Amino acid sequence: MNVEDRYKLIKEKYKEIKEQNDILKKAIIEYKKDLKELEKKNDILSNDKNQLQKNLTQLTNSLEEQKKKNSGWTNLMLLTKNSRENIHKSVAFEELEMKIKENETLHKNIEDLHQEKSYLKKELELLKKDHIEKLNEKELTIGTLNDLVNSSHEKQIKADEQYEEIKKLIEENQKEYSQQIKKKEESLDYIRNISTMLHNKCYPKYMINFDQIPFYQAYDTKGSYIQKEILQNEERLANYLFSLIQKVVVYLKVCKELFLFQKNNLDSMYNKMKKEKLEEQDKYSKMIDLKNICDQ
Repeated sequence: MNVEDRYKLIKEKYKEIKEQNDILKKAIIEYKKDLKELEKKNDILSNDKNQLQKNLTQLTNSLEEQKKKNSGWTNLMLLTKNSRENIHKSVAFEELEMKIKENETLHKNIEDLHQEKSYLKKELELLKKDHIEKLNEKELTIGTLNDLVNSSHEKQIKADEQYEEIKKLIEENQKEYSQQIKKKEESLDYIRNISTMLHNKCYPKYMINFDQIPFYQAYDTKGSYIQKEILQNEERLANYLFSLIQKVVVYLKVCKELFLFQKNNLDSMYNKMKKEKLEEQDKYSKMIDLKNICDQ
């Protein structure tokens, strides 16, 4: 996977994490609101429970007092039917019966409140657990993205170092090739000087007409063998020099094209990596800001 693909992957993951972070922020805000409402409701229920316990205590005390006052309560069933009907008609018995019913109702309300409180506690624990799991998952994802950003940053540094090394090697090769070309030019100049010197020394001696091309000149009877050897050697030298010059020209063209190609590739690679480095630095700073927001 190259740097561009990794950058795209990091960009997609960053976008996904950003969306998840917005959702989590909204969920956290709603969770805090629900938590506050549950706490308020719990406080209200606690107050109601305390009030009910106080009422229950008062009713219990009142019942105890009524039992003490009406010591004949235990013998109530021993009375005759007419006597019971008379007692039922009394105001005191009606009040006592109402308080007993009220006491039963209060007991039932207390049990309902206990059940509701247990349910709310369980729901609160589940919400806390879910919130912690989401926070852990978010921190794990942020840690993974930080690792990817750090890895990309390290690879960018290595790529810059490799670029500098390649650039240095190209400069060294250019110097070496320049020296070699200079040496070959000096050799060519030396051979050219020798050829000129031979031309100046040998042609007048063997009466060669300078107005004619040596290859088409009619040979003189004097030194025809030597003339022939000189012409053959000169032709070989000319062919060798011509082929050598052609090879040097081709070599120089290839070197020039290679240098230009490498220079363009390295420049484009350097500009691309520099751009990606700036984007990754900007993205890394955004990730740090995101992490700080999440930590808050």
